[in-house]
Amino acid sequence: VLTRPFLGIPKERLIATCRDAGLAFAADPSNDDPRFARPRLRRAAAALAREGLTEARLVRLASRLARDDDALSAQARRRLDAARRPGGYDAAALLTEPPAIVDRALALVFAEI
Repeated sequence: VLTRPFLGIPKERLIATCRDAGLAFAADPSNDDPRFARPRLRRAAAALAREGLTEARLVRLASRLARDDDALSAQARRRLDAARRPGGYDAAALLTEPPAIVDRALALVFAEI
């Protein structure tokens, strides 16, 4: 929010406010260039909203996914620490965990290497 304080304000409103106040603003042509994913996704937003995937729902989903990712990563760290043995890890103990935990534990091991 500190580096992008206007991110939550619709672009049209920002432009109208600048015009009404006589403030100059820059228009980045890449914002309308379909070669980039961001403008393509912006165009798809209305169709997604009609299907129930509103901006608010997508934000809530992203928040939940981030929370779940943090929890899974923390559990993977705990299981990896518990499986640590002199010279390595007890792989059999790790492989009893659900795949989401195993994947994260392996990523932690690779990061250590």
